[in-house]
Amino acid sequence: MVYIFNKLMLLMFFTCFTMKVYTINMKPITFDKRIDNEDGYSEIVFQNISDKTIRYKISISSPPEGEKDMSEWVTVSPKILTVPAFDKRPLKIFAKSPRSVIPGEYAFNLKVDTVVIPTISKAEDNTIKGNSTVAFTPIVTMRGYVGDPKFSENFNLENLRLDKEKSIINTKIVNKSYIGKELAVSYVGSNDFILGGSRLGRIPANFSKEVSLSLEKDIKNNIKELKIYDIKELEEIKRIKLP
Repeated sequence: MVYIFNKLMLLMFFTCFTMKVYTINMKPITFDKRIDNEDGYSEIVFQNISDKTIRYKISISSPPEGEKDMSEWVTVSPKILTVPAFDKRPLKIFAKSPRSVIPGEYAFNLKVDTVVIPTISKAEDNTIKGNSTVAFTPIVTMRGYVGDPKFSENFNLENLRLDKEKSIINTKIVNKSYIGKELAVSYVGSNDFILGGSRLGRIPANFSKEVSLSLEKDIKNNIKELKIYDIKELEEIKRIKLP
């Protein structure tokens, strides 16, 4: 029962990383898959929160300058995505790198173009008028990787200090691996019970930064250890005992 409760708590804490664009929600907005094996598949759910059908044309393009380009290895399905009013539809993303590609992190842009759907309505004077949706084009940079970055070995929270007076944990985030991940930390008490959590956000490759994690005042005396999680996969990266 504790395990099931903990999973539910993690879903509540850490899965709400969403892009909201006017009347459409997209989640998750990351790819972060290994692409040199059979794992290079992910889905983004488009949720229409309006009372009108929305249609999008999906395309892949090169990432921003300075990123290693994997756009030629990515396909999406469907390329035209229609989402009825108050409904949701998945977009499937596939990526597979050539065998000769060296280990590292690669990126692509996901472009979402609005396809205008004209509608016909009758005005009060009985004339027929055409209406259409305003076009908006979000572009999201997503990343995948080649090789085994040994992330759990290369990621750490160093120099943990619990400040009970201020109800914060001070620490240094250190990522020595060649990939980034969307991460979160859960605060664990006795019997593996999750007391709360904080989102760390996307931790880039080869990154270090001093941070302060805010705590609810009623849990600061009960935290035994920290669990680091991959937000998208809800996979545990590592556990760190609180000094």
